[in-house]
Amino acid sequence: IRDADGNLIPPDLFIPIAEQNGTINKLGEIVFKKVCLFINNMDITSKGMSWINVNLSPIQFMRIDLAERLQNILKQTGTDSTLIHLEITEENLKDDSLLINQMETLRDAGFCFALDDYGKGYSNVARLRNCPFINVKIDMSLVWDYMKSPDELLPGVINVLSHLGFEITAEGIEDENMANEIQKLGATYLQGYYYSKPLPMKDFAIKYLQDT
Repeated sequence: IRDADGNLIPPDLFIPIAEQNGTINKLGEIVFKKVCLFINNMDITSKGMSWINVNLSPIQFMRIDLAERLQNILKQTGTDSTLIHLEITEENLKDDSLLINQMETLRDAGFCFALDDYGKGYSNVARLRNCPFINVKIDMSLVWDYMKSPDELLPGVINVLSHLGFEITAEGIEDENMANEIQKLGATYLQGYYYSKPLPMKDFAIKYLQDT
């Protein structure tokens, strides 16, 4: 989203407003459909991409008809649900019963799940075991704290999550040294400005998916 001058508005600014005024559900569906069309138009699997993560707002996640609405978009666009991983934040973990029921419904529809910003809020390992996540994204604050003053917290978290069968994404990687150190701890994937700042779809396609 851009302002009147064409400048990008950070999600941290516009998402709370959309949640407050009730437009977040419509906005979420627009984003989901755009991702579906991007997957199809770019034929991402032929370019070496296995999936794209799509964020769900906690408010969007509470819709009892969410699975049906997302499935309708998949049908409209002819998109394979396995090419989309739904990414939810720790805030969704406040209500265990709602979380598990919603995730099971969406899983039956063919979706996989990633947990965003782990270590920042409500989640713990015991609760994660009851949820069908395949990937846990460790919040950048844990990564940065470890780089400033290495201790056993981050290595322990990664070790436990790995033994439970989760793939792990470490957020906030800003340089080669961070990448090397966190990779040594066993993170499956690395994410951060060292690799790329957030890009519009068009720019991402030009940079990473154009034919060679």
